[in-house]
Amino acid sequence: MNRILFILILSSFLISCVGIKSEIELDDDGSGTLRLSYKVSQMILHLGRLEDDERVVPLPVNRRDFERTVQSIEGLSLNSYSSREDEENIYIDTELSFQSIEALSDIFSRSDSGGITLTQNDKGDTVYTQVIHRGRGEDIDRDTLEMIETFFKDYFIEYSLTAPGVIKEASPGTTGENRKTAVFKVSIPEYIEQLEPLVWEVIW
Repeated sequence: MNRILFILILSSFLISCVGIKSEIELDDDGSGTLRLSYKVSQMILHLGRLEDDERVVPLPVNRRDFERTVQSIEGLSLNSYSSREDEENIYIDTELSFQSIEALSDIFSRSDSGGITLTQNDKGDTVYTQVIHRGRGEDIDRDTLEMIETFFKDYFIEYSLTAPGVIKEASPGTTGENRKTAVFKVSIPEYIEQLEPLVWEVIW
């Protein structure tokens, strides 16, 4: 197995062992709250760990990780943190407050996803844009694609945004009955196989 294929399979396995849900509540001034819920495989968490601060999962896992993130981003604070674990996984739930869209963007920019912006279109609507995935930029061979589809088809990453106004459009994704919450769910195979940037846009 060549090195590129090994890295791809490892990356796929890492992502598949992390179930992620991101919930954002946004106020008119760009401040708000972010709730993150995810699980991390015990095996993957310790895979390749060399020192206490080195791990292969690019997500905060313990309270100290979140405190470091908060200290490094201006306008970010930690409201709550809880975790539990079993033999297979560690389950994490946390809530953070952000004072600006820039602080929120900085959180996501530190992972494999891109940043977040708030702009206005020519109709005066507010446009929320989040880069979910920057894109691989190169094709994946057929055997690897089949492996990803077989083993990781039931894993998803879910994003939700509650806007300060009535949502007119969410692309991709759907809106709730009150038209103030947009939800976008992407499967792990779709996420991994994405060649071009995957961008979520919500307009209100």
